[in-house]
Amino acid sequence: MEGLNTWFLILSVQVKLMVLNTMIAQVIVALMQFIIGLIVALGSIYFSIKLLDRFTAKLEEWKELKKGNLAVGVFIGGFIVSMGIIIQTGVAGILRTATPGMSMNMLFLSFGIGLVNLIIGVVAGVLGLFIAIRALNWFTKDIDDMAELRKGNVAVAIMIVAVLVSVSFVISGAVNGISGAINASEILQILGL
Repeated sequence: MEGLNTWFLILSVQVKLMVLNTMIAQVIVALMQFIIGLIVALGSIYFSIKLLDRFTAKLEEWKELKKGNLAVGVFIGGFIVSMGIIIQTGVAGILRTATPGMSMNMLFLSFGIGLVNLIIGVVAGVLGLFIAIRALNWFTKDIDDMAELRKGNVAVAIMIVAVLVSVSFVISGAVNGISGAINASEILQILGL
């Protein structure tokens, strides 16, 4: 009987160690996901702002910000929030497939597939927001939105931001659909990895 109790005690300790190892692995993966997510999100926002500079060449955002132009600050802030709404789906796609116990090859492959999803999301987001700004210019023909921003017209900035945020929710849904179509887990299964 004493041997059986010892065996159960050893088994109990082994199970507890396995659970602890699994928890540690999950915490490590979660920390890696956080760090990678933060780096990818900041890089995506930086890239998006660079594209915004190209699409709104006549605005000169940074010069206006240095002058303290609140309207331009609201516009850029709204653009960044809108891009954050859009790219969160792409960033989540990169991180979703990383699980404890994955081989490094599988981890890199799933990260690469997720990165493709993110790039699609960033490009779709910037183009979609650019089209939204152009459409707004067309709808409000009697207002030159960029000129009004240069003048510091906060009301116009708020209107533009409202359109950008609204459009970003729709684009985010579309990016989520694309991410679902290019699903890293399914691709890994098809490849037999």
